[in-house]
Amino acid sequence: MKKLLLISLLAALGLAAAQVPAVPQELLDPRRRLAGDEVVFCLNEKSLTREFDERVAHEIANVLVLQAEIYPVDYSSFPLFNPEEFYFFLYIDLINNCDAFIGLNTSVPTYPDWIVPTRAYATVPYALMTGRDVDSLGELPAGTRIGSLMNTIGDTAFIAYNLSLPAERQWMRIPYGQVDVMMRHLLDGTIEAALAWEPTLRDELSRIDEPLSIVSLRPLTDVSVSMGALLLSQDDFLRALLDDAIGELISNGTMAQLL
Repeated sequence: MKKLLLISLLAALGLAAAQVPAVPQELLDPRRRLAGDEVVFCLNEKSLTREFDERVAHEIANVLVLQAEIYPVDYSSFPLFNPEEFYFFLYIDLINNCDAFIGLNTSVPTYPDWIVPTRAYATVPYALMTGRDVDSLGELPAGTRIGSLMNTIGDTAFIAYNLSLPAERQWMRIPYGQVDVMMRHLLDGTIEAALAWEPTLRDELSRIDEPLSIVSLRPLTDVSVSMGALLLSQDDFLRALLDDAIGELISNGTMAQLL
């Protein structure tokens, strides 16, 4: 494992043919990856799963007989509908600051060709928050006003399923672009349920004192986010190592214990 990360400063040039973000060269300072006993993970310090992802990073490094260094970044300000800005800063961080960015969604259908995801180490579902005495979405009566965050996996699945039902059995979808607005409307009764990623709902629930609960999206299935790490596409060797380590953590039960 001591041969890990033998990648030259020509890494950035090797990506020239890929459609990388238009980053001014003065912002790039490729880190020299030398043989050693360390792997550096970028981690969004505002992530709702940060503590879990950081534990995973250290466990991955343990399997590889390496030390994990966490490089915290703040990605909390990105607009929901502006992936270009996200990729701009992701590229800079992967060039300048870290070997892999852990704790990101790896279930995106297509990535820019300069990015490669690891295998997923966890699958985190979307869910529903409501004050109704139900155990799942399917138990809510037709016409229930359900808030849903637009352009998310959960929202897309909800739209498709709802439209597949006869009109008299459909719920009323209320689209939202911001969690705080949706939660405010849930609390004041404008909507009767809120659909979002489960860590988002749990974070909101921890800050309010209301008789609300989080329930599943059944009968919707496979509405979840696969969590993993993203690397530069040229880093095939490192990705293979991370994939093997993640596989070991899953097979020996460590990942289940962390979850």
